[in-house]
Amino acid sequence: MNVIRIQITEEEYKMGVLVTSFLCNLNRYNIINDNELDKLIKYFAEKYARECRERKKNK
Repeated sequence: MNVIRIQITEEEYKMGVLVTSFLCNLNRYNIINDNELDKLIKYFAEKYARECRERKKNK
């Protein structure tokens, strides 16, 4: 099994935890279903990845 280590700032970590926690709570209280939860998590992950690529280009 390959291990990939990444470094993120404390702010990025806190934002990820906040978004994930919020989405999971929406799912827990049946505000969004499992399929919607998966789509939203994927959306935010892709959005973050795009922002990271942009920051890398601008360095």
